[in-house]
Amino acid sequence: MDDDLQIPTRRVIWFWSLAVLGCVADLLTKQMVFSRPDLFHGSEWWLWEGHVGIQKSLNEGALFGMGQGKVWIFALFALSAGVAIPVWLFRYRAALDRWLTTALGCVMGGVGGNLYDRLGLHRLEWDRFDPSRAGERVYGSRFSFGAMGRPLGLAQF
Repeated sequence: MDDDLQIPTRRVIWFWSLAVLGCVADLLTKQMVFSRPDLFHGSEWWLWEGHVGIQKSLNEGALFGMGQGKVWIFALFALSAGVAIPVWLFRYRAALDRWLTTALGCVMGGVGGNLYDRLGLHRLEWDRFDPSRAGERVYGSRFSFGAMGRPLGLAQF
């Protein structure tokens, strides 16, 4: 790669703006959903009655609960990504590609939100979700979107 190529300052600002806005959106939407006491397992918040809704649940694993309870591994992955992405973009000049910078800025926002949860900074406890674990900190959360009784996808936190 040509050492004379400079990353435009606006590209750096764009990346970090997307990362911060994405992380803030992640944290605010989780706060909105988890502040609703009526949204525990088995109940939905319908955005479009009978078609699209939100349900909250807790998951200390990864996709579909894989690695349940191995929070430190996922926190380590998030920390690694949080270092590797900016290094690759700015040290190795991958940020010269505007679309890659945009995509990874969005990913970085998710990494920040995920790390926030994996470190338990949200201060959620299991009390209402699993009484047998009352008083224990939750190290992962999610809310899922569903359509006509079937999940569309999961937003992992």
